[in-house]
Amino acid sequence: MSTLKVNTIQNTSAAHSSTPEQLSQGRAKAWIRYKIDGTGVTNQDSFGISSTADNGLGDVIITFTTAMSNDDYAWSFVTGVGMWNGNEGYATTTTLRLRNMTRNDSYTNADSDINACVVFGDQ
Repeated sequence: MSTLKVNTIQNTSAAHSSTPEQLSQGRAKAWIRYKIDGTGVTNQDSFGISSTADNGLGDVIITFTTAMSNDDYAWSFVTGVGMWNGNEGYATTTTLRLRNMTRNDSYTNADSDINACVVFGDQ
């Protein structure tokens, strides 16, 4: 096995470069775009996600390909639910549970065709 040691990685046009620290600390460890439609979860595209599970109306559990080192990582989640009010997340080192909430005057969970989440942290 060979080891490559560099201070900066740069693309061939020199327009973009990254340091080893940026690669390990500043890049998304996982991201996903999915939809939920009452029949289950459809993973439209992802990175660092091994599976998704439908946990009920507007409620999805994503499982990471590689576990995070702790459950204090940062995540951001958006959804396309109309009259969207908020979301909740419950983090473990291996999963992130995401819930869509809509404000149809009842603040209930709702499925959505557009959902996206990105995760940053140590693995």
